[in-house]
Amino acid sequence: MTRTWRIGWKILLPLILLLGLLAVVFVLSLVRGESTFKLVVLAGIFLPLLLILIGSLRRRVVLDDRGVQVVRLFDVKSFTWNELTSLEAASVRGRAFITLCAGDEFAILSNSYGDFNGLVRALVERLPEAGVSEEAKRLLDRKDSVMAGAFPLWFGVVALVYILWHMLAGQG
Repeated sequence: MTRTWRIGWKILLPLILLLGLLAVVFVLSLVRGESTFKLVVLAGIFLPLLLILIGSLRRRVVLDDRGVQVVRLFDVKSFTWNELTSLEAASVRGRAFITLCAGDEFAILSNSYGDFNGLVRALVERLPEAGVSEEAKRLLDRKDSVMAGAFPLWFGVVALVYILWHMLAGQG
């Protein structure tokens, strides 16, 4: 049976809103004849965020009978169940991370994935108990907040709404 996990909407939604608002600010600035420097700065913020969004939309973890496949924007790592030697975990400021290890190869996954606990549970069920760290087992009972990673994005959305309001109100 194949199961797939993707980046959750709690991360994607503010990222999409941020890009949309940034595009509106850019267009308004362009129409108003703002300085080239301001336009370059806006484009310089927009392009990396667009790459992050594209990468987030492409990112997924696939578990099947053969093993685990971790797909990222420019990288795909595949591990068979026999190759995987350990599952480690760490929690930092409300964010959770797991590391899949197979010899010298590894993949780090965060709780930005939807149903992260389900992903951890599926991995714990398939790996030998000796290879699963205690911290990884504790993650099964915890709900680390994706909002810790989404907070800066929502802050950016609020800031851009304020900037847009200020730009439009100043138009008179």
